[in-house]
Amino acid sequence: MNGIETSERNITASTDIKRAHESLPVSGPNWLSVLVFWLRKASFSVLDQGLISGSNFLIGVLLARWLEPEQFGAYTLAFSTFLLISVVYQALVLEPQSVFATSTYRHEPRQYMGSLLRLHGALASAAFLAFAIAALLTHGRHSGASLPGALAGILLAAPWILLLWLSRGMCYAKQSPHVATSGAVVYSVIMLFGFLALLRLRLLTPVTVFTLMGVASLVTSLVLLVVLRPSLLAGSSATRVSEVGRQHWRYGRWALAAYVMAWVPGNLYYILLGRLSGMADVGALRALLILALPVTQTYASLSMLFLPFLSRVRSEKGSCAMKGPAIKITVLFAGISVAYWTILITFSEPIVRWLYAGRYVSQSHWIPFVAIASVFWCAAFGPIVILRALQTPTSVFWIYAMCAAISVLIGTPIMKFYGLAGAMVGGVLSSLAALLIGVVLVRRRLILEKAPTVA
Repeated sequence: MNGIETSERNITASTDIKRAHESLPVSGPNWLSVLVFWLRKASFSVLDQGLISGSNFLIGVLLARWLEPEQFGAYTLAFSTFLLISVVYQALVLEPQSVFATSTYRHEPRQYMGSLLRLHGALASAAFLAFAIAALLTHGRHSGASLPGALAGILLAAPWILLLWLSRGMCYAKQSPHVATSGAVVYSVIMLFGFLALLRLRLLTPVTVFTLMGVASLVTSLVLLVVLRPSLLAGSSATRVSEVGRQHWRYGRWALAAYVMAWVPGNLYYILLGRLSGMADVGALRALLILALPVTQTYASLSMLFLPFLSRVRSEKGSCAMKGPAIKITVLFAGISVAYWTILITFSEPIVRWLYAGRYVSQSHWIPFVAIASVFWCAAFGPIVILRALQTPTSVFWIYAMCAAISVLIGTPIMKFYGLAGAMVGGVLSSLAALLIGVVLVRRRLILEKAPTVA
């Protein structure tokens, strides 16, 4: 009976979305109801991401205030390492989930979720092993420094952070961002009170912060999974772990290469600055880039909402129906980013002084460079979401590959001579490249989709 009720709810939700999309051309009250429908969905999505990323943003700011620059730099490098290893998980589990949950596996959502949980166990175990090796290697080279301890902390937290990502992805695949928002409230409360406890007990270190993230992620994931009720029982042959794994691999192998390339422009400069200038400059760069997190995470949350929707639009109406939403999404992303940075640049120096208790004020003049790079990068989210919905991860790979090439071939030499300034210039150039290449590839792909298929 529970399975039937769940299926009915999924069918009802899918029907609502389909009707909402079909009524878009209609004017009058129907148009207003569609607008309210998507505003409600988007509001929950932004609130969910705002609570999660807002908690992490606040933690990052407070760590920059209270940790020594070397410790904060170690925290940044450890988390950057986590992001590099987690690209495997994002490419092979999370992104294919957003595409296939509302198309290929929409008739057996609970069985599909169960198969994803099994895949999570295998990949999370591999990530745990990779971090264990990294922690041992750095301990041998940097005994007594902050980096080995930070890696040990992320080692404990990584499996549960990945589980939280998966659980939230399940909510969005079911077009239920309100459920994800409930989990975000739980995560934020645990992080806030846990951080205050660590601060009061004078136990604030990269290790304890990462451990706190792991605990908060685990508890939140359990709450979400209780609501989602994934089934570990065998469904049809299509939802077996082996078949789901093959389907995800066929899609995700190019997505994996794309995520590796995407990691380069976002994190390469941390490593190079750490070797050339020391952990203090790594901390300064991170402190500046933290300011871009609110707007970037907002777009990440909207992407999680738009990607399943666009996949359904393509499945039911064809690729040509995606042209209008593609333009609107790109304009929306760019417009919000411009508004955010206009306010932040106007009051940049007092904001930096207030956020970081007087630290990093001397670097605040670089904020306009961070803003320009952020606007370009956020606008590029639009074409990237469209290309993913078109199930063309190879195109996304080439976008990120060009960004990585610009970072390595242009940004790195500039940074060797000009340090932090070179990192800023490299970030602007790679973000601009992402936007321009993304627009070109979307236009080309939609033209190809219009062409008659040759058998």
